[in-house]
Amino acid sequence: MVQTIGAFNIYDYPGTPIIDVRSPAEFLNGHIPGAVNIPIFDDGERALVGTRYNQAGKDAGFLLGLEIAGPKLAGYVKRLNSLFPVHSQLILCSQSAHTLLLEGWFTQ
Repeated sequence: MVQTIGAFNIYDYPGTPIIDVRSPAEFLNGHIPGAVNIPIFDDGERALVGTRYNQAGKDAGFLLGLEIAGPKLAGYVKRLNSLFPVHSQLILCSQSAHTLLLEGWFTQ
């Protein structure tokens, strides 16, 4: 079962892996202690998506993000499976990642 929790509630789940999907630079800038960084975008890709978002709007930025991330999603789920083979609990620090990835992770 997938459950959404607020950011301040993550500490109610001690020992649960926390996955931070932000770019490496964002992760280095600050993250939840103990979180594992498995970025969906590298720093350059994140910059491209952000630029498109700022120049052409939310929908254009979102579509570019899907174009970049889409081909990588199967590999991402495989990486989650290799790092966390027991499918009990996992906290993802992104609603988008939750939507795109957890369905595949929990169906393995």
